[in-house]
Amino acid sequence: MTKRVVKSVSLPGDVAEYLDTLPNASAEVTRLLRRSMLNDQVQALTGRKSSPERIEKAREWARRELDAAKQDVEAGAYEDIRSQMGYAA
Repeated sequence: MTKRVVKSVSLPGDVAEYLDTLPNASAEVTRLLRRSMLNDQVQALTGRKSSPERIEKAREWARRELDAAKQDVEAGAYEDIRSQMGYAA
């Protein structure tokens, strides 16, 4: 359930302009704040704080994994991969 709360905040001009272009600025603000809240929870649980270096390493790893998967699919291994994952062929 959504509880209507009105807050007054000061924003840099470019951010305010961006929000003005959105059909539902409240949803975008909510999405971004929830992401920040989740990051805080993860940091509290793991005792690790994200850093630009950690984030870039994770992105590089994800890119490598996605590239390898794409190559497997392009090589015709799609059905084999699905089978290994337990999906019916």
